[in-house]
Amino acid sequence: MPSDFSSVCETHSEEAPPPWTEKELARFEEFLDHLSSIGRRGRTLYAYRKDWEDFARWYDGANGEAFDLARMTAMDVADYMDSAIVQRRAPATINRRLVLIKRYVNFGVAKIVVRPDIAAAIQDIPRARTQTLAPKSLDKSQARRLLKEVELRATLRDKALITLLLYTGMRVGEVVRLERNDLTISPRKGSILIRSEIAKGGKQRVIPVPLPARTVMTDYLVSRRDHSPSLFVGQRGPIHEDAVARIVTKYAKHADLKISPHTLRHTFAFTFLEQNANDLIGLANILGHENIQTTRIYTQKRLQDLQQSSERIRYY
Repeated sequence: MPSDFSSVCETHSEEAPPPWTEKELARFEEFLDHLSSIGRRGRTLYAYRKDWEDFARWYDGANGEAFDLARMTAMDVADYMDSAIVQRRAPATINRRLVLIKRYVNFGVAKIVVRPDIAAAIQDIPRARTQTLAPKSLDKSQARRLLKEVELRATLRDKALITLLLYTGMRVGEVVRLERNDLTISPRKGSILIRSEIAKGGKQRVIPVPLPARTVMTDYLVSRRDHSPSLFVGQRGPIHEDAVARIVTKYAKHADLKISPHTLRHTFAFTFLEQNANDLIGLANILGHENIQTTRIYTQKRLQDLQQSSERIRYY
């Protein structure tokens, strides 16, 4: 995947030299190309690019030399982590950047740029500690409020989109790439094929479509008058992830909620476990988690659960 750093480099050339060497810039672009070739999405690559730039700027300021992977040490990475903690960066942000650095270091070892002993020392650097809480989701009354506003205000397409997200737990990136032929519906059952080319990790799976979603999807498909193979379309063709975010935000605002499309995925996960005797294996299959440990996060307490428990405490 081509990585356009030209605007960044031009800005630096007018004011000061960039905080990375030309060789390092070319190396990182090759790293992004590699990630793109194995299925990493554009948003992930964009986040990695910003994190790399942040580390390069810190490295340049701390060492007085432009960043070059060949000269990076475990001390650099540890000091960078410490500085981020001092600046009160969120643990999730710090850990995301550490993951990038470790992956980039592995890439450097494969390219014979980083010594194995230095790479091993960097891999041993621990993640920043953070409280383990389950992801934010909607409780039953909030989900009902959202669905009520969707019922009152939404177009048939928007209603189908939000209902599908809430009742299947699909990723937004998967939903926007669905085609009509991926959906199979009958009066008694329904399923969606998540093809390997659109699934995160490239692993094909089939997920069920519950009755409320089947009903809305059937009405939506009957209303379609175009011949586009895409399941969800706008005026200019298949809708994009940003459009889905705007649609969810629009109706959530009417329900006095601040959520993202991913909140609906989390809501589905919690609801599935609550209503299916904590069936982690089944949930992992539906969500497309390769590792059951990823799914276990939904067994953690949510902040709202802790709040409710704390409200029961009395000293009088």
